[in-house]
This record gives sequence, structure tokens and C-alpha cells, in this order.
Amino acid sequence: MVNWSQLSRAVPTLSAGHIGVFSCAAAAAGAMAIGHRCLKSSKSAEQSIVPSLNKSKREERAAVNSVFFKKLVRILKILVPGWFSAEAGFLGLVAAALITRTYLDVWMIKNGTAVEASIISRNYLDVWMI
Repeated sequence: MVNWSQLSRAVPTLSAGHIGVFSCAAAAAGAMAIGHRCLKSSKSAEQSIVPSLNKSKREERAAVNSVFFKKLVRILKILVPGWFSAEAGFLGLVAAALITRTYLDVWMIKNGTAVEASIISRNYLDVWMI
């Protein structure tokens, strides 16, 4: 028999706000990685042309701070012209798809764990009841 109270405690519950924050952080990290890669490739081309310029400059490290969020907001203002534009709708659709996928993943993990627990405990009838 499956103990649902233990199973529900095993999978943490996340609110939509948490998932939205995680989605924004993941998008920001992806944007930073792409920007860093582009910046890195432009530096290597610059080094081959004029190697003396980069010796005096101190290399900056990427950080998520207030400057990063100000730049992110500035870029979003350019990319999304208004709240009711097609771009804002697309961003909302992508966010909704990510949130839905997360909830479906949690549901699938719960069901998979319940099926595995039933098989391990040899309650084969419970497999079909889930």
C-alpha cells in the first residue's frame, strides 16, 4: 500500500512565484553565458590584432548584482515595447509553458515513485490503481 503522506513530503512543493523567480534566474544566467561567450570571442580577436591593449586592463568577472539587473531591465525595455505587445505575450506563453512543465514533472515523479514503491513492495494491484 502506498503511503501518500510520506510521498507528498518527499517531493517539495513550489509556488508559482518561486518557479517564476527560478525561470527568470535561469533566463538571466543563459543570457549572461551567451554574452560572456560573445565577449570572450571578441576579446580573442582583439588580442591577436593588438596584444598590448589587454595587458593593462583588469579582467572583470561576471556577477549577478544591481548593475546586472539594471542592464537586464534596459534590454527588456528594448525587446518588449509594451505590456500588451506580441513579444510580451510570447514571453508570458513561454513562462506559462515552463511552469506547466515543472508541475507535470513533479506529478510524473510522484506517480513514478508510487509505481516503483508498489512494485518493490510486491503490491501489484496498487500499480494498476495509481
